[in-house]
Amino acid sequence: MSQLLTLEIFNAEVERNAGTSAKTGNAYDIRFQRAKLEMPNGETRIVEMQHEDNATDKDALPPGRYEPKRSAVYLDSKKKLVISLRARSWQLVEASKAAPAVAKQ
Repeated sequence: MSQLLTLEIFNAEVERNAGTSAKTGNAYDIRFQRAKLEMPNGETRIVEMQHEDNATDKDALPPGRYEPKRSAVYLDSKKKLVISLRARSWQLVEASKAAPAVAKQ
């Protein structure tokens, strides 16, 4: 897949949002990682990459630049084009370089 869309992840932390839906009364537990999405027109957005249930920091995508896998683009049940923001639908193309260590004084 061409690099029309890219994501950049800056830290390897899985965030969690859990609670009860005010509308349905159902419990929810969403785990995600924040990333910067760069679109073909140069526009950028901060998005949430959704992880599988019970994901922890060990399941986090490492910092770096990602592009969608072929399976990330599909037609939904209403025949609308969808680009998945599930973490498993993106592949690493360039790892972030580690920041140099700062000497302790």
